[in-house]
Amino acid sequence: MKKTRDNPCDKIELGNKTSQKGVSLVKKHIFEDIILQNALNFTEEVVEIFGDLLNKGMNITELVARIKELTDKLGR
Repeated sequence: MKKTRDNPCDKIELGNKTSQKGVSLVKKHIFEDIILQNALNFTEEVVEIFGDLLNKGMNITELVARIKELTDKLGR
C-alpha cells in the first residue's frame, strides 16, 4: 500500500483503485447527525403541540392535523 500526499484524507492506492474510507465515514456520520437532529426537532415540536393542546383542552382532531403539517414539512 502506498499513501499519496495530494489529499489530506488518507488516500490509499490499491492497484488502480483509490479508497477514501475516511472521507466516506465522515460523510456517513454527518448524514446520521442530520437525520438525528431532524428527528429531535420533530419530537420537540410534537411535544410542544401536545402540551399546548393539553393546556387548551384536548382536541384529538387538531392534534392529528398539526402533526400531519409537521410530517409534511419534514418530508419536503
